[in-house]
Amino acid sequence: MAEGAIGDLVSVEGRRIIPWNADERRDWHKLRATGGGMWLVQGVHVIDQMSWLCGRPITAAIGIAATRFHPGQDADDFGAALVEMGDVTGTIRISGTRADVAPQVFTELHGTSGIIRVSHRGSLTLDTGGGETDLTDTVVNHWHATLDGDIAAFARLERHASPPSSAQYAGFGATMAEFAAVRRVQSATLADLMRAQDLVDAIYAAATTGR
Repeated sequence: MAEGAIGDLVSVEGRRIIPWNADERRDWHKLRATGGGMWLVQGVHVIDQMSWLCGRPITAAIGIAATRFHPGQDADDFGAALVEMGDVTGTIRISGTRADVAPQVFTELHGTSGIIRVSHRGSLTLDTGGGETDLTDTVVNHWHATLDGDIAAFARLERHASPPSSAQYAGFGATMAEFAAVRRVQSATLADLMRAQDLVDAIYAAATTGR
Protein backbone atom coordinates (compact mmCIF):
# COMPACT_ATOMS: atom_id res chain seq x y z
CA MET A 1 0.00 0.00 0.00
CA ALA A 2 2.81 2.39 0.88
CA GLU A 3 4.26 1.78 -2.58
CA GLY A 4 0.94 2.71 -4.20
CA ALA A 5 0.26 -0.78 -5.58
CA ILE A 6 -3.52 -0.36 -5.34
CA GLY A 7 -3.71 3.41 -5.81
CA ASP A 8 -5.83 5.48 -3.44
CA LEU A 9 -7.62 3.47 -0.77
CA VAL A 10 -11.40 3.50 -1.24
CA SER A 11 -12.85 0.77 0.98
CA VAL A 12 -11.92 -2.12 3.24
CA GLU A 13 -13.68 -5.31 4.31
CA GLY A 14 -12.93 -7.26 7.49
CA ARG A 15 -14.37 -10.74 7.86
CA ARG A 16 -14.07 -13.21 10.74
CA ILE A 17 -16.41 -16.20 10.35
CA ILE A 18 -15.43 -19.11 12.55
CA PRO A 19 -16.98 -22.28 14.01
CA TRP A 20 -18.11 -21.49 17.56
CA ASN A 21 -18.37 -24.70 19.54
CA ALA A 22 -20.22 -23.48 22.62
CA ASP A 23 -19.31 -26.59 24.63
CA GLU A 24 -15.61 -25.81 24.28
CA ARG A 25 -15.91 -22.09 24.93
CA ARG A 26 -14.99 -20.64 28.28
CA ASP A 27 -17.97 -19.45 30.30
CA TRP A 28 -17.13 -15.78 29.97
CA HIS A 29 -17.16 -16.08 26.16
CA LYS A 30 -20.88 -16.84 26.33
CA LEU A 31 -21.93 -14.07 28.73
CA ARG A 32 -22.28 -10.46 27.65
CA ALA A 33 -21.87 -9.23 31.23
CA THR A 34 -18.37 -10.73 31.46
CA GLY A 35 -17.17 -9.43 28.09
CA GLY A 36 -18.28 -12.33 25.92
CA GLY A 37 -19.82 -12.35 22.47
CA MET A 38 -18.39 -12.14 18.98
CA TRP A 39 -17.91 -8.39 18.98
CA LEU A 40 -15.79 -8.39 22.12
CA VAL A 41 -14.03 -11.72 21.55
CA GLN A 42 -13.34 -11.30 17.82
CA GLY A 43 -14.65 -7.95 16.59
CA VAL A 44 -12.11 -5.85 18.47
CA HIS A 45 -9.31 -7.65 16.57
CA VAL A 46 -10.97 -6.90 13.23
CA ILE A 47 -11.27 -3.24 14.20
CA ASP A 48 -7.63 -3.11 15.30
CA GLN A 49 -6.31 -4.79 12.15
CA MET A 50 -8.49 -2.68 9.87
CA SER A 51 -7.33 0.57 11.48
CA TRP A 52 -3.69 -0.51 11.48
CA LEU A 53 -3.63 -1.60 7.83
CA CYS A 54 -5.44 1.54 6.70
CA GLY A 55 -3.24 3.78 8.81
CA ARG A 56 -6.18 5.72 10.24
CA PRO A 57 -8.69 5.35 13.06
CA ILE A 58 -12.34 4.43 12.60
CA THR A 59 -14.30 7.58 13.40
CA ALA A 60 -17.90 6.39 13.06
CA ALA A 61 -19.72 3.05 13.10
CA ILE A 62 -23.22 1.65 12.92
CA GLY A 63 -24.06 -2.01 13.09
CA ILE A 64 -25.93 -4.94 14.53
CA ALA A 65 -25.25 -7.56 17.18
CA ALA A 66 -27.48 -10.60 17.53
CA THR A 67 -27.61 -14.20 18.72
CA ARG A 68 -28.53 -16.25 15.66
CA PHE A 69 -26.66 -19.55 15.91
CA HIS A 70 -26.83 -20.36 19.64
CA PRO A 71 -30.26 -19.34 20.98
CA GLY A 72 -29.41 -20.37 24.53
CA GLN A 73 -26.34 -18.14 24.67
CA ASP A 74 -26.57 -14.78 26.43
CA ALA A 75 -23.97 -13.04 24.25
CA ASP A 76 -24.03 -12.21 20.53
CA ASP A 77 -22.67 -14.69 17.96
CA PHE A 78 -23.33 -12.60 14.84
CA GLY A 79 -22.49 -9.05 13.90
CA ALA A 80 -22.11 -6.68 10.97
CA ALA A 81 -21.10 -3.04 10.79
CA LEU A 82 -20.52 -0.14 8.43
CA VAL A 83 -17.61 2.06 9.50
CA GLU A 84 -15.98 5.29 8.35
CA MET A 85 -12.33 6.30 8.31
CA GLY A 86 -12.38 9.73 6.72
CA ASP A 87 -12.91 9.16 3.01
CA VAL A 88 -12.54 5.38 3.38
CA THR A 89 -15.60 3.20 4.01
CA GLY A 90 -15.33 -0.18 5.70
CA THR A 91 -17.55 -3.18 6.34
CA ILE A 92 -17.15 -5.76 9.09
CA ARG A 93 -18.82 -9.17 9.28
CA ILE A 94 -18.31 -11.56 12.19
CA SER A 95 -20.04 -14.86 12.95
CA GLY A 96 -19.58 -17.74 15.35
CA THR A 97 -21.45 -20.48 13.53
CA ARG A 98 -22.73 -23.85 14.75
CA ALA A 99 -21.40 -25.68 11.68
CA ASP A 100 -17.78 -26.78 11.50
CA VAL A 101 -17.12 -24.50 8.54
CA ALA A 102 -13.76 -23.51 7.17
CA PRO A 103 -12.85 -20.18 8.82
CA GLN A 104 -13.04 -17.03 6.72
CA VAL A 105 -10.64 -14.65 8.42
CA PHE A 106 -9.20 -11.91 6.24
CA THR A 107 -9.02 -8.20 5.56
CA GLU A 108 -9.43 -6.97 1.98
CA LEU A 109 -8.41 -3.48 0.89
CA HIS A 110 -9.88 -1.97 -2.27
CA GLY A 111 -8.04 0.84 -4.04
CA THR A 112 -8.50 2.78 -7.25
CA SER A 113 -5.99 0.52 -9.00
CA GLY A 114 -6.30 -2.87 -7.32
CA ILE A 115 -7.11 -5.07 -4.33
CA ILE A 116 -4.95 -6.45 -1.51
CA ARG A 117 -6.11 -9.33 0.70
CA VAL A 118 -4.28 -10.41 3.86
CA SER A 119 -5.35 -13.38 5.96
CA HIS A 120 -4.82 -14.09 9.66
CA ARG A 121 -2.22 -16.68 8.69
CA GLY A 122 -0.04 -14.22 6.84
CA SER A 123 -1.08 -14.97 3.24
CA LEU A 124 -1.00 -11.91 1.00
CA THR A 125 -2.48 -11.52 -2.48
CA LEU A 126 -2.52 -8.59 -4.87
CA ASP A 127 -4.81 -8.08 -7.86
CA THR A 128 -4.15 -5.12 -10.13
CA GLY A 129 -5.92 -6.66 -13.11
CA GLY A 130 -5.69 -10.11 -14.66
CA GLY A 131 -6.19 -12.08 -11.46
CA GLU A 132 -4.59 -12.47 -8.05
CA THR A 133 -0.84 -12.70 -7.52
CA ASP A 134 0.21 -14.64 -4.43
CA LEU A 135 2.84 -12.67 -2.53
CA THR A 136 2.79 -14.84 0.57
CA ASP A 137 6.47 -15.84 0.38
CA THR A 138 7.47 -12.17 0.60
CA VAL A 139 5.95 -11.68 4.06
CA VAL A 140 6.41 -13.30 7.46
CA ASN A 141 3.81 -15.94 8.34
CA HIS A 142 2.30 -14.35 11.43
CA TRP A 143 0.78 -17.61 12.65
CA HIS A 144 3.55 -20.15 12.19
CA ALA A 145 3.22 -23.73 13.39
CA THR A 146 4.93 -23.14 16.73
CA LEU A 147 2.59 -20.32 17.70
CA ASP A 148 -0.45 -22.29 16.53
CA GLY A 149 0.57 -25.23 18.67
CA ASP A 150 1.24 -23.15 21.78
CA ILE A 151 -2.09 -21.34 21.51
CA ALA A 152 -3.99 -24.60 21.00
CA ALA A 153 -2.27 -26.21 24.00
CA PHE A 154 -2.97 -23.22 26.22
CA ALA A 155 -6.63 -23.18 25.14
CA ARG A 156 -6.96 -26.85 26.05
CA LEU A 157 -5.52 -26.16 29.49
CA GLU A 158 -8.04 -23.38 30.09
CA ARG A 159 -10.98 -25.57 29.05
CA HIS A 160 -10.18 -28.50 31.31
CA ALA A 161 -9.93 -28.97 35.03
CA SER A 162 -6.19 -29.41 35.50
CA PRO A 163 -4.57 -26.02 36.11
CA PRO A 164 -1.61 -25.08 33.92
CA SER A 165 1.81 -25.22 35.52
CA SER A 166 4.02 -22.16 35.93
CA ALA A 167 6.28 -23.56 33.19
CA GLN A 168 3.35 -23.81 30.77
CA TYR A 169 2.30 -20.25 31.55
CA ALA A 170 5.87 -19.08 31.08
CA GLY A 171 6.18 -20.92 27.76
CA PHE A 172 3.02 -19.37 26.40
CA GLY A 173 4.05 -15.94 27.64
CA ALA A 174 7.46 -16.25 25.98
CA THR A 175 5.83 -17.21 22.67
CA MET A 176 3.48 -14.24 22.77
CA ALA A 177 6.32 -11.89 23.75
CA GLU A 178 8.34 -13.11 20.75
CA PHE A 179 5.34 -12.60 18.51
CA ALA A 180 4.78 -9.06 19.79
CA ALA A 181 8.45 -8.14 19.43
CA VAL A 182 9.15 -9.64 16.01
CA ARG A 183 5.91 -10.03 14.09
CA ARG A 184 4.45 -6.55 14.41
CA VAL A 185 6.45 -3.43 13.71
CA GLN A 186 4.27 -1.20 15.88
CA SER A 187 2.61 -2.43 19.06
CA ALA A 188 -0.97 -1.60 19.94
CA THR A 189 -1.36 0.95 22.73
CA LEU A 190 -3.91 1.32 25.52
CA ALA A 191 -5.47 4.12 23.45
CA ASP A 192 -5.94 1.67 20.55
CA LEU A 193 -7.62 -0.78 22.92
CA MET A 194 -9.97 1.86 24.32
CA ARG A 195 -10.81 3.11 20.82
CA ALA A 196 -11.79 -0.42 19.75
CA GLN A 197 -13.86 -0.85 22.91
CA ASP A 198 -15.64 2.48 22.30
CA LEU A 199 -16.50 1.40 18.76
CA VAL A 200 -17.91 -1.93 19.94
CA ASP A 201 -19.98 -0.05 22.53
CA ALA A 202 -21.28 2.22 19.75
CA ILE A 203 -22.20 -0.78 17.63
CA TYR A 204 -24.06 -2.37 20.56
CA ALA A 205 -25.91 0.91 21.08
CA ALA A 206 -26.77 1.18 17.39
CA ALA A 207 -28.07 -2.39 17.41
CA THR A 208 -30.46 -1.38 20.19
CA THR A 209 -31.53 2.08 19.04
CA GLY A 210 -31.19 1.69 15.26
CA ARG A 211 -28.97 4.77 14.97
